[in-house]
Amino acid sequence: MKPSLLAFESHRYRKEMKPSKLISPVDLQKLTALIQESQFKLIFIGSPRDRLSRLIVPKLKYALKLNSIQAYYFDFADADPDDYQSLFYRIGITALPSLMITNGDGSVTSIDLDHLEKAIQFWSQKSTR
Repeated sequence: MKPSLLAFESHRYRKEMKPSKLISPVDLQKLTALIQESQFKLIFIGSPRDRLSRLIVPKLKYALKLNSIQAYYFDFADADPDDYQSLFYRIGITALPSLMITNGDGSVTSIDLDHLEKAIQFWSQKSTR
């Protein structure tokens, strides 16, 4: 990808992932706290530098809006890999980007990115019961 196109795509991604009713950016400390909370949370880990992350964001935002729910967002490019690798290993994240639901007990369940719209719809219905 040409540098100018990458810059444009990264800018568009950052614009999409700004704080809003649908997206709540978090740092590594907040991400760790969210995973430990007893409430269920939806978390997306991605980066504007990552092509797959940039491709997923429109689908993610559409599914969040459709189901009126919020996701927490951690930009792994803004953190030192040495800082987050042990957390990712502990909760079983093996690939990035990653979409997951916290289980309320310090563990997470990964969501297949190919089926994120259906998974978010199912989760939103389950979490409101």
